[in-house]
Amino acid sequence: MGLILMPLMIMWLVASIYTLRMGYHLISAHPLLTFGLPVILLALVTMSAYLYIGLYAFKHQNQIWAFDIPMFFLAGKIALLIFTMAALGNYFYANKIQNIYLLAGMFIIMFTLSIGALVGAFYSEHFIEKHNIHVTY
Repeated sequence: MGLILMPLMIMWLVASIYTLRMGYHLISAHPLLTFGLPVILLALVTMSAYLYIGLYAFKHQNQIWAFDIPMFFLAGKIALLIFTMAALGNYFYANKIQNIYLLAGMFIIMFTLSIGALVGAFYSEHFIEKHNIHVTY
């Protein structure tokens, strides 16, 4: 299973680095207290909500497959599609977009999905132990 999970983790790691770089350039060009801090807080809140909603589906199960939670976060088709659309929009149209709030929205979406996927995959073992879920292989 490592042949599938490791490339997905590397892909999300590269996406996270791109997102953090984009966010740094976006936030450093504008005032920190009036623009940067709310964007960072909103990104962290949406990432926490994404993790909570994603893990809530597994909370009441007694038995799951060992790689069910990491695959949910790393290989979610909708998350991949939304991230790809936001990343391509940012890559090709960031210079043409005059609305900083639209760029901030792209950053929040990309941050939520990329960092959330990595945190969800790494947190899955602790979540399984915390909720006494039996793991099958």
